[in-house]
Amino acid sequence: MMKINDIIQLVLNTNDKSTRLEKYIKDIDNESFKASDVLALLLDIATPCYVEKTTEKGTVIEDISKIYREKIRSRYSLIVPLIAKFFRCSQEEICLGDYSYYTDTTKNKICPYTVILGNAELIGLDSLGKLRVIGGDAFFCEGASSDPGDIIDCYHGSMGQLEIICGNANISLPEGSWLTNEKITTLGHIKVIGGNLYLDDSPVTDLGDLRVIGGDFSIFGSKIKSLNKLEVIGGDTFLYSIQDYGELRYIGGNAEFDTGDSTGKLGKIEYIGGYAQFMSITDDNTIKSLGNLKSIGGYAYFWDGSTDDLGQLQQVGGNVYLENSKIENLGNLQQVGGTLYGLEKNGRLKSLGKLTKVGGKLIVANYYPIESEFLDDDTDVIIKVSSTNKFEMETFLSMKGREFKARQKNECKKILFP
Repeated sequence: MMKINDIIQLVLNTNDKSTRLEKYIKDIDNESFKASDVLALLLDIATPCYVEKTTEKGTVIEDISKIYREKIRSRYSLIVPLIAKFFRCSQEEICLGDYSYYTDTTKNKICPYTVILGNAELIGLDSLGKLRVIGGDAFFCEGASSDPGDIIDCYHGSMGQLEIICGNANISLPEGSWLTNEKITTLGHIKVIGGNLYLDDSPVTDLGDLRVIGGDFSIFGSKIKSLNKLEVIGGDTFLYSIQDYGELRYIGGNAEFDTGDSTGKLGKIEYIGGYAQFMSITDDNTIKSLGNLKSIGGYAYFWDGSTDDLGQLQQVGGNVYLENSKIENLGNLQQVGGTLYGLEKNGRLKSLGKLTKVGGKLIVANYYPIESEFLDDDTDVIIKVSSTNKFEMETFLSMKGREFKARQKNECKKILFP
């Protein structure tokens, strides 16, 4: 039987994932579904199913897992005996619906289930017992109180044997509240959270074995410094004060960064599906290079002058704002879906590198010749002229074998190829 880490590696390879999801539904309906497929099914519906689509702005990736998720969950009751067989527990240890300690008449401080297929409200419990899977959302802390400073109750123990949460996981604390127990410092053996993970102002300092977050990852005010084994964040995230990006390669939504790793880069991150903002609020751990990052689906904004290298970046789906950066060479960047705003303030841009296509306008303003070998002849180029010297105005933007000339002094004008 395959181990959970091997199956996670399988489900992260989404080439045939939609086919697998369709097969689960068909097998359940035909009563040919097997107990050995239970773990793969749970992981497949808990993790994103990415499909590449080509648009005018380049290649985008969409998550289509939601299409299948509800169809499979509506069939859980048909496979309860198989779930029990796989996890080696009785059918009574499987909760088909939602669970809440507060509504549990036994008031057992230890969770009585191995598998909860619905939502789990764990506040008040001392132990998760044998619990390994939560099929819906998991609540570990109470919500906001109307009175700041109120004592907030929570789950009182460790994560135990818990490995999979198919929905959201909330371990956030309302601002100004006091936690009654701070034993939740690590996510332990949890490997997959299919929805959003909220760790705002949380006592958690360690992500443990977590490898996949299917939705948003929120860590405002948290103590997380390393992402450890985390490979995928399917939604939005604002990764402030992170010092080690670990194994993270994919962010499906928007992303903001204010620190680089020990080398001034973003670790192994290769893809951001939404916009990306890069800023450095201190002189320590500044973002000097985008490193392995190859694609940004939305706009890219550089807030300060710490970044001087785009690394492996090849395409940006929206606008690119370089005014505040130290970038002199666009390097491997080939496509910009929106407008590229050059360095209007600092005037450092010297080479367009491999840039071939700008969907909007290319706006530059500087006092160096700008070299480009690949730029498409149809690109709409604007130079912001500040010099009163006609010779400088006519020659400071040049390309190999081609020259741009300003039509008027001291204005932004479209510059045409001769």
